[in-house]
Amino acid sequence: MRAYDCVMIFKPNLGDEVAKKLIDSVNSWITTPGGDIIYSKSLGNRELAYPINKTTHGYYYHVQFLGSPAVLEEMRARIMVTENIVRDLIVRMDTLMTKDEVTARVERRHLVEEVAEEAAETTEDEATETEAAE
Repeated sequence: MRAYDCVMIFKPNLGDEVAKKLIDSVNSWITTPGGDIIYSKSLGNRELAYPINKTTHGYYYHVQFLGSPAVLEEMRARIMVTENIVRDLIVRMDTLMTKDEVTARVERRHLVEEVAEEAAETTEDEATETEAAE
């Protein structure tokens, strides 16, 4: 399976219920043919970088998933016929990966961030102690 990163922009005038149903539909497009969702987040209404069809705002949805090329083809076909999706971008994240490999990579990233934060705090503490000693 391959890992993919997808961002979709929905029409801004959708209500919360319609947006949630559309998100559930997108998730089912991934999981029904055998894909796995790694991460998903609704980013809400935001201003677009440039107008699309005279619209300046859109409802953003971000999802990362594992899937075969068949999952990707199915998803692209459904996106093309869904009128509430204004724009989408799907990018392959890496070469062939298993769900365990992706999970391990995410855990390592969080561990590195924690170590960096601890190192920054230690450096600040040492600087404060040095200033107090002088």
